[in-house]
Amino acid sequence: MKKWKIFSITFCLVYLLFAQSCLRMRVNDIDAISQFKKIGVNLNFSNYTIDNLNIHYAKTGNDTASTIFFIHGSPGSWSAYENYLLDSNLIKKYRLISVDRPGFGFSNFNNPQNLQTQSNVLNKFINAIDNKKNIYVIGHSYGGPLVANMASENNKINGIIIVAGALSLELEKQEKWRKLFINNPLELLVPGALNPSNIELWWLKTDLIILEKKLTKIKCKTIVIHGTKDQLVSFENLKFIQEKFTSVDTLKTIILKDVDHFIPWNNFDLVKKELLNLE
Repeated sequence: MKKWKIFSITFCLVYLLFAQSCLRMRVNDIDAISQFKKIGVNLNFSNYTIDNLNIHYAKTGNDTASTIFFIHGSPGSWSAYENYLLDSNLIKKYRLISVDRPGFGFSNFNNPQNLQTQSNVLNKFINAIDNKKNIYVIGHSYGGPLVANMASENNKINGIIIVAGALSLELEKQEKWRKLFINNPLELLVPGALNPSNIELWWLKTDLIILEKKLTKIKCKTIVIHGTKDQLVSFENLKFIQEKFTSVDTLKTIILKDVDHFIPWNNFDLVKKELLNLE
């Protein structure tokens, strides 16, 4: 019995250490710069502090051109869009910026913020580094409602692309189990980036109620891409967006038959084409 107790305690301690130190889903800046350099691409990292929150971001491309801001899902980091920041066609045409959202990567890791706070911070960031050219924002999954919220409050944004975005509360799974791992010792059991992800996805249930009332304020060009076989975010979100985005300049919907949730990686050429055709 004594050996089993020792084993159990040891196992628990090892797991807690693992949970707090692994699965952070982020890439060391120096390593990333080296990897990009081998392919002949100049990758730059910077940090910008807004409202006591740090925004860590990666940049490639043409500083004098229009900007595409990439917003990752949950969990994630700037590197979710690594292939786009490496693409020679996109690099020639745009300034490409991919951020670590608050709570992820190197942006105050494990200190998540709700949808509105993230929107406020990222809009201030966009305005701060504005180069007086067009601004486009693409968001995948959780990034979908985030870019919608940003566009509803920032008229400097010329266009948004929502990829497999979760915007309808009615279509969201209840996932009441998430609350069990928030603000109590069980939170320590959730490894790495999955912890801030769990927290913000629970908050999203409330955030979407607020967001729905603001969707008619979005006026910029909008593109929506969603797969019919998405098991994580209901395909019916596309119909919801069509019904709610009543004030946008143009609304283009792209339905991908038999495609799952992971569009930015599995359908790179299609997404790239839409980005190149923004202007």
